[in-house]
Amino acid sequence: MGVFNYIKKQVKSTFGNELNVPEEYKSYYKSRTIQNKKYLCHAPFSNMYFNSLGDVANCWLTFDQPEKYSEDRTIMDIWKGEKFSKLRGHIERFELEARCQKCQYYIKNENYTNVLAKAYDNDYPLGDYPTMMEFELSNTCNLECVMCTGLLSSAIRANRDHLPALKSPYGDKFVQELREFIPHLYEARFNGGEPFMIKIYYDIWDQFIELNPNCKMVIATNGTTLNKRAMSILEKGNFHINISIDSLIPERYAQIRVNSDLNKVLENFEYFKNYCQKNNRKICVMINPMRNNWEEMPEFVRFCNENNVHLWYNSIIYPEDLSLWKLPYEKLKEIYEELSKTTFEYKLTYKRGIYQYNVKTYKNLVENQIKTWMEDAKNRGEEEVEQQKAGNRVLFQQSLNDYFTRNKDNGELKTQVRQTIQQIVDRLEEHERVERFYATLCNTPIEVIIENIQNNDVETLIQKFKTIS
Repeated sequence: MGVFNYIKKQVKSTFGNELNVPEEYKSYYKSRTIQNKKYLCHAPFSNMYFNSLGDVANCWLTFDQPEKYSEDRTIMDIWKGEKFSKLRGHIERFELEARCQKCQYYIKNENYTNVLAKAYDNDYPLGDYPTMMEFELSNTCNLECVMCTGLLSSAIRANRDHLPALKSPYGDKFVQELREFIPHLYEARFNGGEPFMIKIYYDIWDQFIELNPNCKMVIATNGTTLNKRAMSILEKGNFHINISIDSLIPERYAQIRVNSDLNKVLENFEYFKNYCQKNNRKICVMINPMRNNWEEMPEFVRFCNENNVHLWYNSIIYPEDLSLWKLPYEKLKEIYEELSKTTFEYKLTYKRGIYQYNVKTYKNLVENQIKTWMEDAKNRGEEEVEQQKAGNRVLFQQSLNDYFTRNKDNGELKTQVRQTIQQIVDRLEEHERVERFYATLCNTPIEVIIENIQNNDVETLIQKFKTIS
């Protein structure tokens, strides 16, 4: 093969159809570090996500139109099914509006770190089988975290929701079907509930150890459960750990992660850290920035740097009363200004690559995510004001219509009132003053408005309005 053809083949292999990428996605493509960029998102071509209800999707953001696992359907039926195929078509055509608006939103705002598609950016081969699977097969959990739901916590479902236990569709049939897929997987992610409390996971882990021991298995744990069985399975497989810690203040931690104890979790964290570092595995501390812990975000960077572990900030969208994104503009501005002032010292005991990653992750949280939320809140506030202004006009018209519906013989008066209101609006000129005028009308009994219009000319009415506004 000639040098030119070799280079041409390598470029085609590396960038795929990147030259045909729409203009609005080219900057995002440049931020991607993988070689194979054929698709904007690999999830539809590489991943299956199973949740506790038996729903199956390509990622957690596409559970709006999931497949359903059952006794009548196999994993392969779903992988080759119509819904997965349809989403693949959308991605091939760069149609993010169809199912992927959240990723489109982050790309538009150049917050590439939080584009969920990035979680599936790898150079695993794309073929007839998925190369990744995400398991959320049970809600079995011992905690009742304030930001969680009964679908992810059996304790919440029983004690907060007062609902019967979820009936899992996953059993021996599911475990046996996985045997066909496990040899093709490069990565598997196990979420909960609490994974170390979920029996079926141990059965699945045993199969991975038997059929594909080198497969990367990532466990998302709350850090409370570490028994002999868990320790034993960890020593046999290629496990990586994501551990959730939402506060380093014991009292606050207990309020957020109900039923847990920070000291015990930090003790278990040391075990997980030593396990991962000894075996050259990755451990990541996961944090949920919320209204009740946001000021601790810099301290988590320092904590992770001191321990030479990675950190990651999740995006809490619901419940809204705990989320940051739903705060008003002024509060988000205060949070942004406070967090943006923070700097981080580098020490010789730090691993430089991890230190740089953690600082970059923090800056993304502040400069991209929180700043974007701040701007969104500002726009949202302006939209709400405009809606309220428009609403004042509508409310007044409704009030006026109701009055004349009750007083059917006042046709001439109805015409007089409408003409007078319009004459005042025309004379006020300034937009803001017009809106204040309608707001004043809405806060004034309709009978008082009618009486004033009957007894005063337009000039007098305008002077009265200017006096009270």
